[in-house]
Order: sequence, then C-alpha cells, then structure tokens
Amino acid sequence: MRQQHQVVVLDNGAGSIKLGFEGEANPRLVFPNSTGKAKGERQLYVADQLLEARELGGMVVRRPHDRGFLVNLDLERDVWTRGFSSLAASEHQAGEGGSSSAGRSKAQLDYRHYSLLVTEPLFNFDAVRANTEELVFEEFGFNSLLAAPAPFFSLHHMCNQPVVATPPQLEAKSVAATAAAAAGQAAAADTALGSAAAAAAAAKAAGAGLVVDAGFSACYVVPFYDGQLLSIGVKRLNLGGKALTNLLKETVSYRSLNMSDEGLLMEQLKEQLCWISQDVTKDLQLANPAACSLHRRDVVLPDGVHNLRGYVKPPNPDMAAAMAPGGKYHGMSTGPWPEKPQVIIRSEKEQSAAAAAAGADDSKQQRQQGQRGGNTIKGVG
Repeated sequence: MRQQHQVVVLDNGAGSIKLGFEGEANPRLVFPNSTGKAKGERQLYVADQLLEARELGGMVVRRPHDRGFLVNLDLERDVWTRGFSSLAASEHQAGEGGSSSAGRSKAQLDYRHYSLLVTEPLFNFDAVRANTEELVFEEFGFNSLLAAPAPFFSLHHMCNQPVVATPPQLEAKSVAATAAAAAGQAAAADTALGSAAAAAAAAKAAGAGLVVDAGFSACYVVPFYDGQLLSIGVKRLNLGGKALTNLLKETVSYRSLNMSDEGLLMEQLKEQLCWISQDVTKDLQLANPAACSLHRRDVVLPDGVHNLRGYVKPPNPDMAAAMAPGGKYHGMSTGPWPEKPQVIIRSEKEQSAAAAAAGADDSKQQRQQGQRGGNTIKGVG
C-alpha cells in the first residue's frame, strides 16, 4: 500500500495536462485539457477520452483556458475528475497486475491521503487562485496543495542536478573552442570548456538561470537569481502552439481542402509531424523541390467509413532507399514518420482479401462459361 500523503503532480497546461505521481521520471498520463463533441452526436468526450474518440472530423472543442488563464472552472473540474479517475485506474492496474476492466473502471483516488502539486500561469489572478483552492480542498478533498508556475519547478530540477566537470549541455564545444582545436590549440580549447563549465557550476550554485516556457497560448522568458523570480524581467510573447495550429489549418485550407472546422485533426497532425529545425536555411533548400523533398509528408484525411482519424502515409520505396544507410538523405534531420494505424492496416488486408476472393469467383465463373460455350459449339459442329 502506498504511503500516506503521496504527492499527485498535475501540470495543468492550457493545451494539455500531464498527470502522475512524485518520484516518477515520466508522467503517467498526457491528455488534452479540453472536452469535445462531434457534430450531430450526443456523446461528450472529456480529457483522455478524446485520445480514444472514434472520429475526429467536425469535433467541437471547448477549453477551460483562454490566453493561458483559467476562465471556466466547471469545465476544468470535469477534466480533472476524469483525469484523476484515469490515474487511479492506471495505479489499480499496476497494483493488480492487469485486472479486469470492470475493476479498473471503479478505481478512485482517496484524495484525503494525497497532496496535490499543480502548476499555474505566471502572475495568476487572485480570484482564479482562490477558486482553484476551493476546488482542490472543498470538492476533491486533497490533504494539501502547492501551486506555482512551471518555471520554478524547471529551475529547481536543473539546480539540483549534480555538477560535473563537463555538463551534458557543454559536450558540444563552443565555436571558439572548436576553432582553437582545429588550429591545433588543444590547450586553449580545454581552457574555454573549463571556463564554461565553471560558469555553469557557479550559476547553479547561485540559483541563477533563464527559463523559456513555450506553451499553448503564449511563451514566457523568466529570469531567476538566488532561486527567486525577477518579476521585472519576465517577458511574455502572445505566440504559442495554438497559433501554430491555426497557421497549419489556414495553410492547408488555402492550398488543398477547407479545414477551418477541423481544429482537433490539425492539432493532431501538428503534434505528429512538426519538428524544430537545427538549420533553417538548409531545411528550406531541401523543402524547395516539394515532389522529392525529404520533408514531404502525404496525409490521408478521414473518409468516414474505414479511416476515421486520418493517418500519414509511410515513405515510398525511393524515399526509404534515400534515407537508408548509403542514401543521399541518410543521417539528415527531418520530421517523424508516424506508423500507419493498425486499424487501417487491418482494413487494407480485409479489402485485399475480399478483392482476391471476388477475383477468384469471377475467374471461376468465366471458366465455367467458357466450358459451357465450348460444349455448345462442339455439339453444333
């Protein structure tokens, strides 16, 4: 049995929620912080149910956050309730070694024996914070609560990492050190790396750092010194993942099909395909011949029959050969190639089997007609 007052960690982002327990390297659950309802249907998908929705086309999405701040507490309550239930189900499944789905569906957290650590936006409003505390203590009944902006936890994590002679982030040599080493000045290169490592160690000891928090609605640049936030230096850029989703939606609508009502589908494609370029000029040059570009992806949109969520086509044989060892694109950085969904693979196999069976029946009928025709001609002769 778990110890009393274990901490539940809730990274409450405006776009998605990461949920898990203290001490674990990765979150147990990652799901949208929203609800969705398909047009013409009565079923409402909440939180992680959106990940298992049968169809994404025409989904009307509601989010409890606007511009990064909580504006709909009732909707957030529904999302958290579903998330905590799924977390309890995952814990029950892990404890029972994969029990029946009926038992997992009844699993619930005993909130009295848990504390909650939740992230909140920078410069959160007092009224929003008070409503959140009321929700945590009065309705869920957690034992205790710690709410703080995510950059605090990021800085705390980095400052508590062990300081080594050459930190991982300094393994890639600086430009000056690389030039010195190339000129045969190994001593100068080692001195440059040693100075950088010493500076990093001093910054950790002083609790100084600069955290860039790129979120769904906005991006923050947050400076710290002596472990304290320098509020006068915080900068906010009203550009985040939502703006990128809208840009992708507008681009596809302009070049191909109208996807103005397919926000959830476009967000899924953005998360699957978009990536951060390490060399923008080179990647733009590679993307110029669109027909044979390394970065080209062909997406099959939902058809409402067999393909209900859409998928990305795997690379054609020529592109696969170019990306293989010895090919011209081998080792180059590019976006991911998501695997084709198993439901699509099964559907294609069933269609191929049905087509083969139909072809065999047609061939049999043609042979039978030919034999009858031949007998008739023989009789007439």
